[in-house]
Amino acid sequence: MRFRGIYSVAIAGIFIAFSLPHFAFASSVCPYTWAQNLKVGSTGTSVQNLQLFLNGDIETRIAASGPGSPGMETTRYGSLTAKAVSKFQEKYAADILVPSDLTQGTGTVGAMTRAKLNQLCSLPAVPPALGATSTPPQIATSSTDMLTITVGTQPAHTIAPANALYVPFTTVTFSAGSKDVTVHGVTIERVGVGSDSAFYDVGFLDPTGVEFSFGYLNAKHQVVLHDPFTIPAGTSQTYTIVGDMNVDLSANDGEMPALQLDSIQTDSPVSGSLPIRGTSQSVNASLVIGNADTTLAPDDPHGDQTRYIQDTGVRFAGIRIEAGSAENLRLGSINWEQTGSAASSDLANLATVVKGVSYPAETQDGRYYTSVFPDNGIPINKGESIDAVLKGDLTGSGANRTVKFDLYYASDIGLTGESYGFGIAPVPGGNTNVSGTDVFLTDTGDTSGVSLTPYFSGAVTSISPGAITGASKI
Repeated sequence: MRFRGIYSVAIAGIFIAFSLPHFAFASSVCPYTWAQNLKVGSTGTSVQNLQLFLNGDIETRIAASGPGSPGMETTRYGSLTAKAVSKFQEKYAADILVPSDLTQGTGTVGAMTRAKLNQLCSLPAVPPALGATSTPPQIATSSTDMLTITVGTQPAHTIAPANALYVPFTTVTFSAGSKDVTVHGVTIERVGVGSDSAFYDVGFLDPTGVEFSFGYLNAKHQVVLHDPFTIPAGTSQTYTIVGDMNVDLSANDGEMPALQLDSIQTDSPVSGSLPIRGTSQSVNASLVIGNADTTLAPDDPHGDQTRYIQDTGVRFAGIRIEAGSAENLRLGSINWEQTGSAASSDLANLATVVKGVSYPAETQDGRYYTSVFPDNGIPINKGESIDAVLKGDLTGSGANRTVKFDLYYASDIGLTGESYGFGIAPVPGGNTNVSGTDVFLTDTGDTSGVSLTPYFSGAVTSISPGAITGASKI
């Protein structure tokens, strides 16, 4: 039997850990009719029902685990959904692809795909056979090594406007006993007077305010986050559950949802009561918060390049950030992702240069390099722009390897509005394409499209071992 993660619940103050069986199941959404075309970037109930339907067939399943997998369907049409739609189209090619002279799935739900979906989903699905049982519960015993969960000071009531990042909903304090405690994951649920469609995703901020984990609400109105974090022995740390709001909240205006911590997954005994529910925030569809566009900076390489071992001051990537007219912004951090074949030992003295000042780009894993800007960030006044250029040195060990610095998400550019205090997600303002390097990626290849991942695909720097400048015969 296949199992998915370890869940914990509180019964009479005692936390019990158990495993839930992973069942294969038929689509429970039928009968259902899809009335509109769907593509990458689409959101809403129709997307969630599409995922439910596709997950009913092992051949078209969205994912084996995580967002989009059975039991974790979301309202967001992303790249995984597009791949599953392509598999569906190819499975029923005679009805969908052949009439349009296509041989491969497109990943977009158009008229022919909707017709087949509606035909297959016109009758209720036959429920699967049940009867599998989970492993026996394991009761945690009390110990000085226990992790204690307490309710932190909850965020003030505020509004949750369209396109706002990191709207605070709930705070939770974790306290470790005599040894370090690692939390392997948390389950967060959307509750209160509201709907899932108000949220683009739900995030988890560490004590420094950095969003280290996020996910999408599933059919159970829950987000299951599996990014581990450790509470050092004898310390208490407060984490914040936040919501990233959708771009269009016209259907959600006036709702007052809340986000609560339902359960945690940890190997240590736990003391405390769950769920922990924070503050209900007011969804607002009319307030226009700040915005920003991004393009290539003049000091970006503007194309793939070759450099040599021990070269210094190499420009790896550069972006220009321009603030819109709604409010002044502040750039608090940039989180670059190195996706080339070079190791961290092949690079040295990496820094993001802004207005002639170098800010170290530090890494813990050799993959993500983060520059944090002091004094509440670097200001960007309305209508003005700044350039952020990543530079560094090549050591002597990276010959024939590559360096490529991307920005995986738009939110890796840590922007905050000065007037309203919400996080701001930038959008591509130019230099776009559907694929390639040294471009901002969108599904249409232009600035009207939906951003893909990575948000910014940086130039490739190939590291040469050196050049032969001459030869002599001895």
